Amino acid sequence: MGELDGRVALVTGGGRGLGAATALALAEAGADVALLGRSAATLNAVGQAIGERGRQSVSVVADVADWEQVRAAVAEIEQALGPIAMLVNNAAVVSVTGRVAEMDPAVWARDLAVNLNGPFYCARAVLGGMVKRGWGRILNVTSGAGSRPMAGAAAYSVSKAAVNFFTDILATELEGAGVIAIAVSPGMLDTDMQAGMRSIPLPDTDLFRRAHAQGWLRPAEEPAALMRWLCGPAGEDFAGQVVSVNSSAIRARVGLPDLPDGLRRP
Repeated sequence: MGELDGRVALVTGGGRGLGAATALALAEAGADVALLGRSAATLNAVGQAIGERGRQSVSVVADVADWEQVRAAVAEIEQALGPIAMLVNNAAVVSVTGRVAEMDPAVWARDLAVNLNGPFYCARAVLGGMVKRGWGRILNVTSGAGSRPMAGAAAYSVSKAAVNFFTDILATELEGAGVIAIAVSPGMLDTDMQAGMRSIPLPDTDLFRRAHAQGWLRPAEEPAALMRWLCGPAGEDFAGQVVSVNSSAIRARVGLPDLPDGLRRP
C-alpha cells in the first residue's frame, strides 16, 4: 500500500523535467496522476510510465493561461479519475530576453499569464472540491528568483515572487479547511529548461553556465521526492511556507543526500 493510495493528483507541465519526475514520484506513492501540458506526445510518454507503475493516468492538452481550458481540463480529469486531491502547479515559462528597458511587453504578459494566472486558474478549479471533502494539497513550484531578483528575467522573477505571496494568501484563507498550500523551491535542476537558459548568449545567463560547469545542477527527482513527501502528513507543518530542496534540514527529513557547500542552506 502506498501512502497516497486512493488519491488523484494533477501535475501541470507534466510531460518533462520536474513535472514528469513529480508525476512518477506520486504514482510510486500510490496516486493516480493526471497530466496537463502543451505536448500530447510527451504527456502520453509519462502517462505510459505511470501505467507501468500500476497506476491510472490521463493526459490533457491545455494551456494553463486560459481559464476556460483549465476548467474544461479539470472536469475531464475528474470524470476519468475521480476528484482531484493534489495539485502541483509546475507549468512555467522563463524568458531571458533582455532587461526591462528592452523587454517586449508581449513577453512580459505571456510569462505572467502562465506563471501566475496559471496557478490561480488551476487552484480555483479544484479548490471547491478539496474544501468540500476536507482534504487537499496545492503545491506551487517557485524559484530562488522569486526572492533574489534575476536580472534579465524580470517577468519570471516577479511572477515567482507573486506565487510565493499567493501561496501565503491561500494558506490564510484555507486555515482549518484541511487543504494545505505550500510553495516549493526546487533549486537549479538538470532539465531542458535549464539547458535552454544556458544557451542564451547574455551576461545575465552566466550564472547557469557556471552552475553547469561546476556540477551544481541537481536531478529533478530530488524536488519530486520533496513534493511527494509534502503531499503526505508532513505537509501539514508547512502551510503557506516556501520549502526549499536546498535546505539541509528538509533534505534530512525527506531522506535526500546533503548538498555540496556551495548549495547548502540552513
